[in-house]
Amino acid sequence: MNFIKKGMFSVLKRNIKSWGSICSLMLLFSCSVSAQDKFYTSPVVNKDNSVTFSVYAPQANDVSVEMLNSGITSIGSTKMVKDKDGLWQVTLGPFTPEIYYYLFNTDGSKHTDNKNQNVKKWLNSVSVFEISGEQPLIHELQAVAHGTIHQHYYDSKATSTQRLVNIYTPPHYSIDKKYPVLFLLHGWGGANDGWLEYGKIQNIADNLLAANKMEPMIIVMPDSHPLGREFEKSPVNWESYTKYLKQNNPLLDQDIKESLLPFIKQHYAVTTESNKLAIAGLSMGGQQAIEIGFSQPNTFGSIISLSGSYYGEQQYQHLEAFNSKVKATNNQTKLFWLMYGKDELTHNESPKKLHKWLSSKGVTFQWTEEEGGHEWDTWRRNAVRFLPLLFK
Repeated sequence: MNFIKKGMFSVLKRNIKSWGSICSLMLLFSCSVSAQDKFYTSPVVNKDNSVTFSVYAPQANDVSVEMLNSGITSIGSTKMVKDKDGLWQVTLGPFTPEIYYYLFNTDGSKHTDNKNQNVKKWLNSVSVFEISGEQPLIHELQAVAHGTIHQHYYDSKATSTQRLVNIYTPPHYSIDKKYPVLFLLHGWGGANDGWLEYGKIQNIADNLLAANKMEPMIIVMPDSHPLGREFEKSPVNWESYTKYLKQNNPLLDQDIKESLLPFIKQHYAVTTESNKLAIAGLSMGGQQAIEIGFSQPNTFGSIISLSGSYYGEQQYQHLEAFNSKVKATNNQTKLFWLMYGKDELTHNESPKKLHKWLSSKGVTFQWTEEEGGHEWDTWRRNAVRFLPLLFK
């Protein structure tokens, strides 16, 4: 018995020593964290729609917040002010209700806001905030009937892999009814969740349906990079972009035709006559919508290109392959609509050459120059304009 008590005491003694070591480590860790971090919120949207940005950087000498146009181009940088505890802050605005992008610049190093979980994943990730309207905007969540977002993996013959697709079905979806289908494509630096996360297409569709302003439809959002996201592997320039799209676009065309469209037919209640199928996309996806629409003139009755990325002479070589399809495209297409933001046309005249090329080939199309630039607020407005026109 004494031996047992003695053994138990030894074990208890060792555990106490170990626990003491753990406590010491926890205390040391706590001190370390408190020395390196500070509890605060960033960004904070104030009542007047101004926004307060904060970043804790006690050792920094110069910190600023940089606002970005769609996460690509700087539209202004503002220096922040440091308090005695090392917290840098500045208040900007007020902002009009919309979506905005920003980065911090700390002693020359640009980075996202580590207090903000809303991050746009593009070529480089950027922080995002949104300003709500006094009344809910068309892309905001409203008290209406909501559709459903489905996520599937399907077998792709084009890539010999399983690929991911997001699919929106409207409120009150029923297998006893046949629905038209919109294929909706994302941009070069994006992914198949872009239209959901930043375009808020599910909210736009719900709200338009509740107002009886569009036809109930199924919206298919595939990954538009069947070749793989090449910009993660090599430097980005127009030459590499053009070379990439020359391979990627036909592969997506094949993937939709041979695998994704049959998958949709098998698993959803759809009608696939050409007047009940549409394809649309933004930026790279806008270019893909045009080329896939030309490639499959008997498949899609509507083609919508938002900021289609024909930015450079070499990219028009893609279109020459479709000369023989122009007549068939004109005969089959009820709606061929190209939309651009006025700001992006101010900085780049190349899209006007697309207008000229299409006109020279006798393509029947509509052309709209929308307020805004190459960014989500423009594309959201575009969606509100074209969705009510589909499948009428």
